[in-house]
Amino acid sequence: MSTPALHKPSWLLLIVLWLLSSGTAFADIYTLVLAAGEASPAPELSSKEIRWLFMGLPVVKDEQRIEPLLNATDPLVYEVFLQKVIYMSAQNYERRLVARVFRLGGQRPKKYDNLSDLLRNLRENPNTVTFMWQDNAQRQPNIKIVAELWSGKID
Repeated sequence: MSTPALHKPSWLLLIVLWLLSSGTAFADIYTLVLAAGEASPAPELSSKEIRWLFMGLPVVKDEQRIEPLLNATDPLVYEVFLQKVIYMSAQNYERRLVARVFRLGGQRPKKYDNLSDLLRNLRENPNTVTFMWQDNAQRQPNIKIVAELWSGKID
């Protein structure tokens, strides 16, 4: 007597259930982006220019000085940005930023704890950029994604 064969839908269901239970679901992937106001010319920036920008060094593209806005509205997005894009811990970043501004002059990037204030500044000032989760940027009216900074799972 032979064993009944499994139907395709049964196999498909088993595979989907296995993927969901194994922690490999796509929902675990985070994407960090550089965002600007919709009216912004938002020139393309290299990884090096983005690091310089958020370290308080001037970055000029197409005769426009780009101004960084630090997004501290979500502690996780801030920490991921520092670790995956700037390659520093928050403590080391603050120490280096203060030292660089003290030594070379200039200003620290403006830091925002309130999302409404951050978004308003992005929309009103065409030369400003910030970082945020991709899904958050896509939900915001009059905000555009300029570049993908990092994508992956968070440990």
